Amino acid sequence: MPNSVESIESYAFNGCHKLTNLVFGTKLVSIGSQAFYGCERLVNVLLPNSLKTIGYNAFYACNQLSRVSLPASLTFVDEYALGCSSLQSISVYARNPLSLSASTVFYNVNKSECILSVPAGTKKLYSTASVWKDFTNIVEMEAALPEEALSGFRVYPNPFSDGFSLQGLEDGTPMTVVDMKGNVLISKMVFNNERIEAGQLANGMYLIRLQTPEGVVIRKMLKK
Repeated sequence: MPNSVESIESYAFNGCHKLTNLVFGTKLVSIGSQAFYGCERLVNVLLPNSLKTIGYNAFYACNQLSRVSLPASLTFVDEYALGCSSLQSISVYARNPLSLSASTVFYNVNKSECILSVPAGTKKLYSTASVWKDFTNIVEMEAALPEEALSGFRVYPNPFSDGFSLQGLEDGTPMTVVDMKGNVLISKMVFNNERIEAGQLANGMYLIRLQTPEGVVIRKMLKK
């Protein structure tokens, strides 16, 4: 969807049974009630860093959706919004746990198996926060896996100039690119062999972080 879209109204894509992938623009602020209710083939959703609200039942019964990333910009998530029975991985980027409207936000999610990934140093906060504490497997994103993890993964070309691609990962993997000071410069859901435009980055060394179901994989890459 183009960057000009700021709101997805209620029922906009309700029951679009053949919809499989969603990539929103960078200015989306709200997703209305039941906007994607019952999109049973939906497997990948990229929620932008501009998003503030997710409405009632917004993604309810999207039962092939296995992972989702919730940006730090979120201020409200309504009941049953992410009631997806196949969710295996939820990545949350807010350092302070968002106060959720009800315990039914993640209705149908198996909270004893689904991995909840949170920012480094916040596991204790999430493990005591209402609703979030119901997840058995809470891990901190920066608890990086060893180098041999995801051994088939590579960044190419590396060094790069205008952009790069990623090979050897599952489609719909949350990715961030940070500078050596830890500033997040790119944050998005990526697909295998997708080209990431990065010509705007200054020359220098960067870290790419991939949030996999097993944990975080970190690699270095050089812009020149």
